[in-house]
Amino acid sequence: MNNRMIPVIGHKFLAEYGMFTAELYFESETNLTFTILEFPNSPNSVGHIEKVEIVRTEIRPNVYMVTWQESTRVTVTDIEDFENGIVYTNSTTPEMQFILLQGKLTPME
Repeated sequence: MNNRMIPVIGHKFLAEYGMFTAELYFESETNLTFTILEFPNSPNSVGHIEKVEIVRTEIRPNVYMVTWQESTRVTVTDIEDFENGIVYTNSTTPEMQFILLQGKLTPME
C-alpha cells in the first residue's frame, strides 16, 4: 500500500467503465462534473455533461466510495481506487435495471 495521498479534489480522471468512458472532474468534496466521452450502445449520450452532488466516504487512503443521483434518476455508487487505478460502479436505472461494471481509473493531468 502506498502512503502517498493522491490528490483528487480539483483534478480530472478518465474512468473507462467498459460499457462507456467518462471524464470525472472532482470540483470539491461535494461536487463532481462528469462528461460522457464514449458510449457505443448510446451514441446520443456522448458529450453529455452533468454536475452532481456527491458523498465521498474514505474506505482507506486513496480509496473512496462515491455516491450520487443523476438528473435522469440514475443512482450511482462507485468504489474508486486511485492507488491501483481501478473503478467499480454499481448503478440503478430509472427502470430499476441494476448495472455492475469494473474498469480503469487514470489521472488526466
